[in-house]
Amino acid sequence: MRWITSEEINADKFTIEQSKDGLNYTPVASINALGNMQGSSYSLLVTQPTDKAYYRLKMIDKNGSYTYSPVKLCTTNCSIKEYMSIYPNPVISNVNVQLSFETAYQGKATLIITNAQGQQVMNRTEQISKGANKIVIEIDRIAAGTYYIKLIDVDGEVIGTVQKLIKQ
Repeated sequence: MRWITSEEINADKFTIEQSKDGLNYTPVASINALGNMQGSSYSLLVTQPTDKAYYRLKMIDKNGSYTYSPVKLCTTNCSIKEYMSIYPNPVISNVNVQLSFETAYQGKATLIITNAQGQQVMNRTEQISKGANKIVIEIDRIAAGTYYIKLIDVDGEVIGTVQKLIKQ
């Protein structure tokens, strides 16, 4: 989150407040005011928990009084596409592995497994739900080695991150 002040007379600190519904706000970060009479520029990194969140800035003076900035709505469709894991890894004796992930995407996706040389060893269609997903992958028919697993949505975008799998 970024903001600029024009002056900071008696300014003590700024608190960023976040809300999922635009009604109930929770403080998520705070920074002390620099106190510059000509104003300052601020920047804080805030984790957004959902694809839509509301933000406001609570501006607190040294005497404890405060005012709020106007509310800003921030949307993203990538915030939960980042999480993905595979278990177990490395694989020693299991014939199945489990790919777990969260996504904002819903619809069909292609599961692709390639070997270290880039050759596809598996390609199948999966139905993906918005939110938490688990896919069981049978790997008993692939040889020992290093593999890369990825999910591609219908627009060609990678869901989550490419996962490295080692089968011993």
